[in-house]
Amino acid sequence: MDTIQIKLSVLDGGDLTNNEIDNLRSFINHIKSPNGYNYCDFLDTRKGGDIGVKISYPRYFNNSNVFLIRDNKQVLEVNEHFCRKLNNHDLLKNSYIYLERLDIPFTYYKNEKHNFHSYLNIFIILGEVYNKRKENGIQKAYSDLLTKEYETITYADSKTKSSYNSKVTVYNQYENIKTKTADEDELKYYLDQFGDLKNRIRIEFSKRIRRKYFSNEEFSKFDILSDYLDSAKKEIFTNLLNFEIIDEVYEEKKELLIKSLKEEKALGNFNYEVAFLKYNGYVHDYEILRRAFKIFIENDKTRESAITKMRKILNEYSERENIIIIDVYSKLKEIKNSIDSFYTIK
Repeated sequence: MDTIQIKLSVLDGGDLTNNEIDNLRSFINHIKSPNGYNYCDFLDTRKGGDIGVKISYPRYFNNSNVFLIRDNKQVLEVNEHFCRKLNNHDLLKNSYIYLERLDIPFTYYKNEKHNFHSYLNIFIILGEVYNKRKENGIQKAYSDLLTKEYETITYADSKTKSSYNSKVTVYNQYENIKTKTADEDELKYYLDQFGDLKNRIRIEFSKRIRRKYFSNEEFSKFDILSDYLDSAKKEIFTNLLNFEIIDEVYEEKKELLIKSLKEEKALGNFNYEVAFLKYNGYVHDYEILRRAFKIFIENDKTRESAITKMRKILNEYSERENIIIIDVYSKLKEIKNSIDSFYTIK
C-alpha cells in the first residue's frame, strides 16, 4: 500500500466556516504516528461540510514513501491509529468516511547492470497488450529531454489521464524520490536505510473507488489491502501481464518481420545487421526474431548460422545501448512473479 484518498463528511449539510476549515486543516496535517511522523494531508474542502484527506501508509512508519508496506497488518495498524485520532476531534469523531482512491504499489528489483530505460522493450510489449485490452486508454512514456531516457511509463484507461478509473504507473523509485528531495543529507539517509532503493522499479496500481461510506469504527477495522489486492493483481495480469495476449503480440511481430525481411531480400544485397537496424521496431525480443527465422529461412544450417550471427548482433546492440532484448519474455515472467508474491496477507 502507498496512499489512499478519502472524504470525511464532517457536517450534515451546510458548509464549514473559515475557522472550522483552519482548525481541521491544522488537525489533519499534524496527526502523528507513534514514532512522531506526520502521515496525513488535508487536501480540500467540498460543499456540504466535506473535506478531502490523503493518508500515506509508508510515512506512518518512516516519514517517507521509501518505506515498503508488505502486509495487511501494517495497513490495519494505520487505519486504527487514524480513526483513534479522529475520535479526539469534536467535528470528526462522528464523521462518515468515504474511500475515493487507492494506490497499491508493487516493487520489482532490477539488477545493478541495468537502469530503468534498459526495460524499454518490456514497457513496449506491455503497451501493446494494454492497447489491445483498453482501446480507449493511453500508454504514455515520459523521458528526460537531454538523455532521451525514459523515466516514467503510464497505462491509463482514459485518453485523458486525469479522468482515469484505473491506471498503472511504472517508474524508477530512486529517481522519483531524488526529484522530490532537495536535501542531499536526506537522500543519503534513504540510501543508507534502504540499500535496495536504486534497484527498485515501482509498479503502482491506482483506482478510483465508489462505495458506501464507513463509520469511524468500521474504517478502523477495514482491511483495505486484503479487500483490493486480488482485484489489483487481476487488472494488471489481465490488461498488462497477460501472456495469452503477449504471445499474440509476439506472433504479430513475427509475421510483420517475416514480411519485411522478404521485401528486403527481394531488393538484393541482403544483410542481416542492416535488416535488423531497419526493422528493429518489430524485434522487441530475440524470441520474435528466432520465430521469424524458423519460417523465413528454410535450410537448417543456414538458419542456425543466421540465428547465431543475429544473436551476436543483438548482444552487441544490448551492451552498447544497455537495452534488454535477449531475455524480454523471461523478464516479463519475473515481473509477474514479483507482483504475485510481493504482499503477505496475515
